[in-house]
Amino acid sequence: MSKFAGMLPSEIVKLGWCQKHMFMFGETPFVIDNAENAKKTCLLGGINLARWAGTITADQANRIYSALPVARVNNDNEVSPIGWNDTPGRTQAEVVAALAQAERKIGLRQ
Repeated sequence: MSKFAGMLPSEIVKLGWCQKHMFMFGETPFVIDNAENAKKTCLLGGINLARWAGTITADQANRIYSALPVARVNNDNEVSPIGWNDTPGRTQAEVVAALAQAERKIGLRQ
């Protein structure tokens, strides 16, 4: 059983948050096969961990992602929640709050 079982994305990100990588293992970035051992995660990593743990469905994961704020990714014209997560000056508290709001919006929390 996953240590993230029963946890919503906002709760996972509250445990540890990062920018520029989906998962962090101390100072080591993203190793998808070892995601269960992540010490920190970005908002997309939190959504994926909750989905892989069976807390949310793939449809709910997509709906949460679609309900999040967006910002430009790097210097191109693409905007996404990942760009918003990685915006310089963004805080863990802001990301946790945005995820919790998205979870409320789709009916996963009150």
